[in-house]
Parts: sequence; C-alpha cells; structure tokens
Amino acid sequence: MAHKPSCAARIRATAEVENWALEATVASIAECCSVSRLRAHRLARAWTLRRAVDEMRQLCAQNETSQPSVDQDQLAAWEKGRMPRGKTLDLLCRLYETDAQGLGLAGSYRPGVPTSILVPARPAPSRPPAGTPVPLASADPASEAI
Repeated sequence: MAHKPSCAARIRATAEVENWALEATVASIAECCSVSRLRAHRLARAWTLRRAVDEMRQLCAQNETSQPSVDQDQLAAWEKGRMPRGKTLDLLCRLYETDAQGLGLAGSYRPGVPTSILVPARPAPSRPPAGTPVPLASADPASEAI
C-alpha cells in the first residue's frame, strides 16, 4: 500500500545525510512506499507532477524537440502503469537521466545482470545528530496515498 508523501521526504532526508546515490534513493522510495520506479524518480527529486511536466517541456525546448502532449494526468497514468509511447519513453529517460529499466518500464534479459537495484542497508538504530530528520514508520501509512 502506498505511503504518504512525507515517507518519501523522510527517505530523501536520510539519503541526503548519508550521501546515497540518487538511484539508491529511488530504489528505497519505490520499495518502502510501494510506488512505481517512475514515480519514485519524481519523488526522489521532490518534484510535483506539475514540476515534472514543466521540466519535461523545458527539456524539449532546450533540445528543440517536439513536445508530446503531456500533462499531469498523463504523467500520473504512466506512474500507475500505463506505458508511454517510444518517443515519450525516451524523453522520460532523458528527464530522469536513466534508462527504461531504471524507470521500471522495461526488463533486463542480459545474463548475469541483476534485475533489481539493491537498496542501501539501513544502519543499526543509533542516535542521530541533533536536527537530523530520521525516517519513522507511519502509524497509518495507508491514510494518504502518494
């Protein structure tokens, strides 16, 4: 069940303090919050749907590429499992600086290559420095979906 947006925010805060790679943050959000990797990429950057669409449009303008008719509803549909067309998939890969597999929109069929990304191990509970945000389990993670 998807968690509140604050769960992804706590993971981002931990990732920043512990200097996780962006891909590790994405993997952690996808696993913990039960969201697609595409959505986890957006949440790992703390982008709203509107911001992601704006970033996509800006990317098209910078590269003088024709803009697909993308809006917040369309992006949300892709994040929930609808498959974007090829040109749009390429644009999403450029936007999030990954490939289709990294967005969870393709599988890997190469031998010897893991099909999932490892999530960093959570450190043993310890006392964090004062003022450091610490991810905590929500009492009711289903109360508000991402």
